[in-house]
Amino acid sequence: MFLNVIISLIGSSMIALFGWKFKAISPNGTIATIILGTILGSSGNIATWSVIIFLFVSSFFIQLFKQIFFSSSITIEQLIHEKKGPRDASQILANLLPATICLLLYQQTNQAAFLIAYLTSIAGATADTWGSEIGVLSRKQPFDILRLKRTTTGMSGGISFLGTIASFLGSFGSIFTFYFFNLYLELPLATSDFKLVLTLGFLATFFDSFLGSAFQRAYTTSNK
Repeated sequence: MFLNVIISLIGSSMIALFGWKFKAISPNGTIATIILGTILGSSGNIATWSVIIFLFVSSFFIQLFKQIFFSSSITIEQLIHEKKGPRDASQILANLLPATICLLLYQQTNQAAFLIAYLTSIAGATADTWGSEIGVLSRKQPFDILRLKRTTTGMSGGISFLGTIASFLGSFGSIFTFYFFNLYLELPLATSDFKLVLTLGFLATFFDSFLGSAFQRAYTTSNK
């Protein structure tokens, strides 16, 4: 157990400091990532930890890909991050705290429902991140999910075809990563459970956009 904590602390620290170096995470967000990452890593196994790694690593490579091949989108990105900024502790907690609680409950009860909830939370966060980061590259203005009319690129509540596809692939990638590592662990999940997590993780992005359109119209955030 002590060794798992040490390994998790080192791994989460590397991820958090990497994000801080590239200004993706604020200083207090870095601390929150280390704390929650350590808890997640020491409470789970390689399969449950792999989806967290997939979330952060894939996000970095998407950013890198955009910088190399879509330099023309920098102006849009600057406008977005001027409002959004690096992810702080509250945003990290919103993304990872529900997953952490679910994983701890699964560890204590061994109930598959809590494992499904954990995976759904991470799949939803991954789908939302992919949709936001890739959706802003759409050449067409997004639709406001609540008002069903065109809105400004990057405006909270906006959805686009490109961002929607990216969200689905993000959720799928998260579930596939877990499924691959779970082949060796055989945690209690059926094929129907994976389909459920994939669907709920994908639909979570629409729920997030709905909330954004209803309550955060004053902020420029995501374009899924």
